[in-house]
Amino acid sequence: MDIVRLDTWSQVVLTIIAVAQVLTLAVLAGVVFFVMKKLKSIATDTVDEVLEKTLPKIQPTLEHVSDVTAKVSDLVDKVSPKVVQIADDSENTVHSVSEKVKTTSNIVTENVAKPIVNIASLLTGVQRGLEVWQTAKTTQDGHSGNGTDTVTVVEERVIVTPEARG
Repeated sequence: MDIVRLDTWSQVVLTIIAVAQVLTLAVLAGVVFFVMKKLKSIATDTVDEVLEKTLPKIQPTLEHVSDVTAKVSDLVDKVSPKVVQIADDSENTVHSVSEKVKTTSNIVTENVAKPIVNIASLLTGVQRGLEVWQTAKTTQDGHSGNGTDTVTVVEERVIVTPEARG
């Protein structure tokens, strides 16, 4: 490759062109910086202007929302203990009713169910006694019978003892 030598005037002109390019770049950077600063200022001014126009319109609403929020907070503070008390009372009531149902169930079992079982047993015994008596009477009258069972009353209970058959 051949080396090209420039004369002095060519070197001066190239240096002037290089300096001009650097200065152009610096001017462009300044212009971009200025435009960005101006855009930021315009955006800020526009937002401030919109806020100044809308703030008086929404200020009463904001104050109303603050008032409502304060009232709701006070209401929650007042109602909360009552709700807790109602929940506690409800729990105690459910427990009390549950105990009363158990007690009632026990009373019914002791005072109603057992006597009904005893009455049913008595009726069964009386029925069996009548059957035995009928069989014994039939046998005594000369009719054919199955034998004689023994009927005994002990402490208000009828006990029927069938005769052993063989």
